[in-house]
Amino acid sequence: MNVSRQTHGADALREYRAIFDNAAVGIVFTRDRTIYRCNRRSVELLGYRPGELEGLPGRDMYPSQESYEEIGRQAGPLLAAGLAFESDWQYKRRDGQLVWFHVYGRAVDPQRTDQGTVWILEDVSEARRVHEAHRQALAEMQAIMDNASVAILFTRERKLARYNPRFAELFGYPGESAIGLPGRALYPSDEDYAEIGRLASPLLSQGRPFQHEQFLQRADGSRFWANMIAYLIDPEDPGKGTIWLVEDRSQFKRAEEALQENLLQLKERNRRLEDTQSQLLQAEKMASIGQLAAGVAHEINNPVGFVSSNMRTLATYTDGLLKLIDAYAAVTEKLQLPADAAATLQALRTAIDLDYLRDDLKDLLHESDDGLQRVRQIVQDLKDFSHIDSGEWTAVDLNACIKSTLNVVWNELKYKAKIDFVPGDLPEVRCNAPQVNQVIMNLLVNAAQAIESSGTISIRSGHDGAMAWFEIEDTGSGMSEQVRKRIFEPFFTTKAVGTGTGLGLSVSYGIVNKHGGRMEVFSTPGVGTRFRVSLPIAGRPDSEPATLA
Repeated sequence: MNVSRQTHGADALREYRAIFDNAAVGIVFTRDRTIYRCNRRSVELLGYRPGELEGLPGRDMYPSQESYEEIGRQAGPLLAAGLAFESDWQYKRRDGQLVWFHVYGRAVDPQRTDQGTVWILEDVSEARRVHEAHRQALAEMQAIMDNASVAILFTRERKLARYNPRFAELFGYPGESAIGLPGRALYPSDEDYAEIGRLASPLLSQGRPFQHEQFLQRADGSRFWANMIAYLIDPEDPGKGTIWLVEDRSQFKRAEEALQENLLQLKERNRRLEDTQSQLLQAEKMASIGQLAAGVAHEINNPVGFVSSNMRTLATYTDGLLKLIDAYAAVTEKLQLPADAAATLQALRTAIDLDYLRDDLKDLLHESDDGLQRVRQIVQDLKDFSHIDSGEWTAVDLNACIKSTLNVVWNELKYKAKIDFVPGDLPEVRCNAPQVNQVIMNLLVNAAQAIESSGTISIRSGHDGAMAWFEIEDTGSGMSEQVRKRIFEPFFTTKAVGTGTGLGLSVSYGIVNKHGGRMEVFSTPGVGTRFRVSLPIAGRPDSEPATLA
């Protein structure tokens, strides 16, 4: 029986010894302040070779005498009372390196403390390093939160969970009074709150930051313009909440609005300058054209004069020659000419077809005279058009202005358009005729350019009460509403680069406006465009000459 018990006890001792030697934690037994037994793990943790620890004073494991005495003061009463001592404590390795262990100590026999103490050591240096790094990071983040110049807000489940002092200051919520409030409280309206959710959700759900500017609302109901940046704390788990950075941009907004206002004023001034410049440029251009037209008219008029005179003389000479030929013919019929002479004359008469020549010569002279009359009319129209810089206001026939301008620009029209002119019964209109001619010319040229291959330009005139009017309508491509709204802007053109300045309609509009009239445009894409110009019959109320400047 005793042998069996001894065998069982030996087995148990071997098991305990195996546990002791192979434990993952360090196990140290001390007695009388001396290490008298330790396992392999404790040797490894403290950097000793096997057998070196046993017999050393316990003091050698501590970085200082003070540390050694302090653990004794804390652990002694607990061990004597049969309780365990547990704490993180710093130890010293054989090479002098300091390490942190989680220490668990208990007396072998609380009734007999001289039996020693068992200490269990677990290396927590890495855990403490991570913990310290985490603590430091939290401290830094808290410092950033507390001192940030922008408001920082954490929301969870659409409620305010946490915020920094700047948020409390900016939104007017003292202390932590806003915690738990719904996010809606920061927005002026339900619509604004719903809109921010609609805009932010698609980006945040993809783990992307969201940035937006809009008005937010303070605790007292006042509003301010804010720039907001938001991102999820954990895109994999949206339930952890959202971080919002809010910056007061009210001053920037006011500055931007002031800048925008100044920009609009500058654009308006620039538009007026461009308008004036365009009118000056067009006036100078038309004056140059007028001078050129006057010079051309003068140069053409001289040869036309002597050609016309020569044609009249030629007609007289031709009439005399024909009479002489008739007289010779009458005489030869009465005389008996030799047969060969009579045959020669008859052959010559037949060869030149004298009867046809007589009739055709009269037609040729008549057609040439008509051509000269047309040249004279063109020259006169050029002379009239050459007075484009005249400031004289006179009573004129608008139908005559249209006809003369048609002659001037006929070369631009004849290859592309059929002209359908239906003049109305018009009283004379007091206006600056050269400037009105310019308006007519610009509208006719525009109408021709709107027709791609061939079409019709219809011109009508009439009067309605105190206003006389004329219309120029084409069957061209028409224009969209967007283009129609801009056609009177200086330098706006839909033509290819180099084929238009964008000044014609702008200057025309200015001329009509200075005459106290109005210019209307009606257009349908793919159908055509109609311009209607109305002018007061009596002229402008102030009766002063209009200028382009």
